[in-house]
Amino acid sequence: MTSGRGLPIAAHLALLVAIALIAAHVAIFIVVVLSPARPAEVARGDVVLSLFAEGYAQAAKGQDLAPPAGATWRIRADRPVTSPHGHSGLRFARAMIARSIGVEREKVFVDFRRPPRDVIMRVRDREREWGGAVPPASDQPPVFDSPRRGFVLMSAYTIAAELPDGRWLVLRQRRDAEAWSWIARLALSIGGTMILLLLVALVFARRLAAPISRFASAVERVGLDAREAPVPEAGPRELRSAARAVNAMQARLQALVAQRTEMLATVAHDLRTPLMRLRLAADGAEPALQDKIAREAAEIDGLVGSFIAFARDDPTREARVKLDLAALVQSIIDDRAAIGQATTFDGPERLVVLGQPIGLKRVIDNLVDNAVKYGVRARVSLALNGGNAIMSVEDDGPGIAAAEREAVFRPFVRGTASALASGAGLGLSAAREIARAHGGDVDIEQAESGGARLIVRIPAV
Repeated sequence: MTSGRGLPIAAHLALLVAIALIAAHVAIFIVVVLSPARPAEVARGDVVLSLFAEGYAQAAKGQDLAPPAGATWRIRADRPVTSPHGHSGLRFARAMIARSIGVEREKVFVDFRRPPRDVIMRVRDREREWGGAVPPASDQPPVFDSPRRGFVLMSAYTIAAELPDGRWLVLRQRRDAEAWSWIARLALSIGGTMILLLLVALVFARRLAAPISRFASAVERVGLDAREAPVPEAGPRELRSAARAVNAMQARLQALVAQRTEMLATVAHDLRTPLMRLRLAADGAEPALQDKIAREAAEIDGLVGSFIAFARDDPTREARVKLDLAALVQSIIDDRAAIGQATTFDGPERLVVLGQPIGLKRVIDNLVDNAVKYGVRARVSLALNGGNAIMSVEDDGPGIAAAEREAVFRPFVRGTASALASGAGLGLSAAREIARAHGGDVDIEQAESGGARLIVRIPAV
């Protein structure tokens, strides 16, 4: 068993959050640094003008237009509408397009977005590397900026002109495919970062939950068998404190069980001494009185035997092994049938459980004995249901009232029916205690015949 102060759960959670935040900042920094810059949606005006003039000539002749790279053709019935971010009042741009396609300026529509300043500067730098003539930079770049004489930069453009039949030919810039590629790479990077952070969080969560799971399993084992090893005092500070409390409770339970066993054994031993003297004194009495004393002495001897059996039914003493519960029940039923008791058994040929052979035999004996003694016969059945071995012991007696079904499981409590008023009231109490020590239980139901049905549930292997 380990010991130590340990850190509280809050400290573990704070450490987990701190590591997650640090990892997130590092990952985001890496993503920002390594992600490529988003490509600009910028086109050269002379290229767009030449493309539109060629397409207009083909459309005027009724020819089909091939979709250009980075743009789309469309023919509509009315004039396009200026976008909120656009600039359509550029007379010289409209005039250039009108001259190139041979129409009036009023039949030309131009709309585009102002290129970002950093994009213009990058184009200028490229032109400078090419050796082109670059005009002086200004603090406020105009809508059109010529990195080389005769070049115009435009973004998100829409150019339209009225065809001879009155319809409008529209050339609209498509969203740059490279922009979508950039977004996909960035989303992939962020998604990978989130997955990495999730894996880190899962690792730390498992490390934090592992001591809790071990603690729960250890406490469950102690609840089934008080002889189990103490709960390890490991993990966060709160779990260590809880483990110490469970271990102290386990020690008290073991002491109480030992004290109960010793007390019952002592009482039973002390009662048999005056009982022996009473029997010796009865030998000189009159025959009628002698028979009455013998009957009373036999009843007291039976009560003393019940006390001793109850004391010996300590579920913490016997080791647990794998055993065939079906074979055990069958052997008990066969033995009782051999001496003339009305007992039957219906169940599988084999049903393995992990338990204490003597303790489980005591449970079966107690229930079958009660059924035969108070209910004429015992019909025993055994089945596997939901991972549990379910044993049913049914009789034809008066049954047990619903209000008394829990009370009769307490030590020294007997039923109110006349047939049930005899005995020490320890058989059902011992049966339930042994069954619960195995992780199961014993319950009472009303049988179809009107008698009692005792249901025993034991976990199967």
